[in-house]
Amino acid sequence: GYSSRLGGSGFDAVSAGGPTLFPLHKPQDTTADLEKKVHSLLEESATASAQGKYQLALDRAKEAAKREYQLGKQQDTSGSTDQIGMDLRFSVFFNLAHQYHLCGFTSEALATFEQIVKNRQYTLSGRLRVNMGNIYFEQKRYGQAVKMYRMALDQIPQSYKYMRVGIMRNIGISHLRLRQFQDAIESFEAIMREEPDLSTAFNLVLCYYATGNKSQMKHGFSILLGMRDTGTSRADGGGDGETSEEGEPQESFVQGDALRETMAERKRTTTHFLTQAAKLMAPIVERDPVSGFDYVTELLKSEGYPSIANELEIAKAMYFLKKRNYVQAVETLRAFEKRDQALAARAATNLSFYYFVDNDFRNAEKYASLAVKADHYNAKALINKGNCLFLRKEYEKAKELYQEAINVEADFVEAQYNLGLLSCERGDLKAGLECFQKLQSVVPNSTDVLYHISSIYDKIGNLRMATKWMELLVARVPSDPVALAYLGDLYSRDGDETQALHYNLESYRYYPVNIDVISWLGAYWVKLEYFEKAIPFFER
Repeated sequence: GYSSRLGGSGFDAVSAGGPTLFPLHKPQDTTADLEKKVHSLLEESATASAQGKYQLALDRAKEAAKREYQLGKQQDTSGSTDQIGMDLRFSVFFNLAHQYHLCGFTSEALATFEQIVKNRQYTLSGRLRVNMGNIYFEQKRYGQAVKMYRMALDQIPQSYKYMRVGIMRNIGISHLRLRQFQDAIESFEAIMREEPDLSTAFNLVLCYYATGNKSQMKHGFSILLGMRDTGTSRADGGGDGETSEEGEPQESFVQGDALRETMAERKRTTTHFLTQAAKLMAPIVERDPVSGFDYVTELLKSEGYPSIANELEIAKAMYFLKKRNYVQAVETLRAFEKRDQALAARAATNLSFYYFVDNDFRNAEKYASLAVKADHYNAKALINKGNCLFLRKEYEKAKELYQEAINVEADFVEAQYNLGLLSCERGDLKAGLECFQKLQSVVPNSTDVLYHISSIYDKIGNLRMATKWMELLVARVPSDPVALAYLGDLYSRDGDETQALHYNLESYRYYPVNIDVISWLGAYWVKLEYFEKAIPFFER
């Protein structure tokens, strides 16, 4: 019978094969599991993004947003409002917007950011307007970008100094892109009062240059010269190949020395800004270009930047060359002959080029030889000397120099082009064709290269390929009468009179004084016995 004694033969549900009852899950347990899953998906998304796997990061971010929504619904159902994680929700949607941006879905990114910033429960959401401004800036919607940056700036306390300066810099650059130079100047000047830096000082010089105010340009350049970033001193001047007090090259730091790498990078940045600003303002800062270059050069030397001053002297010569003031250009370049060897080599390279263009081949070769002697790895100097030897028909020596230039700079198109011309001049059409085809893969839109490829195929008797390449040329320069006439001639020799007529007429339309084209058109109509059409061409 029934016994209530412990150890008695009471009913055992397991032994009897009945259902086993387990304790029910509490809502809090489900919420905790979902929260862990959301955190896990967030971490996976961030990791994938850091590894450059942006699509995977976006997929994980979307899944995290979906799970977070389920988490919110679960919390509402269970009434556990004390567990609502606003920080987690903010992180989920911020990450989703960021991944949209990285994947190029800017509309979705902006919509998600807008959803966050409109939620007043996120106390720091106003900062995300900077992200929205960055997206508008990438879209070149600079007016909207300025609006977002200003709204973000209004919500950031004065104590966040560096953040405010960064936003003000973005506002200044946006105004610069909008060509609102006065507004940009106000932003950059405010930054220079708060937290001056090199890039802002350089942008300020750009704005002064754009407004054409010479006194402000001088003032801005003086400010730029006064900036001293870490790792840059007055004495080194930022020149390449200079040495330290110990006599070791300044750029040859120990591999893996992050501090020296950072210092070297800052030094290069300083040199770049100073060089570009000097080149920009020198021709216009004084009453004439010569005075302007002299003013800036002396200022650089007095501030301890001799290498940049020398760079500006080279730029001065190039300026005169572009303005066809050859006398002053040559005088400026010749002044480097007794200076530093590296500078003398650069000046000699430019002098060689000038004399070559001026048909003074003796001086061209003289200065090319000086440049090569000073630096045998100067590809431009090798080209110049090779050109001089080419004209003297010393083809083998010229070929060696062109090949050396290509070895120094593999993508030096001038050397490859000249090597192709040299091969054709020697009658080695196969080698010339190889050179120009290699060059065409590097500069596919070069009309000169297309012309030479077509010409070589014509010379070896392959009219079909010659016509193909000439058609590519005409497609790029459809109004070139020489190319049109050449294509017409190719079609004529290939027996296609209809196409030949078309291209010869096009050539005649653009250049009606080409005797060969006029003669061909007259003969064509005579052959067809349309004498009345032939007469006007023969009359010309």
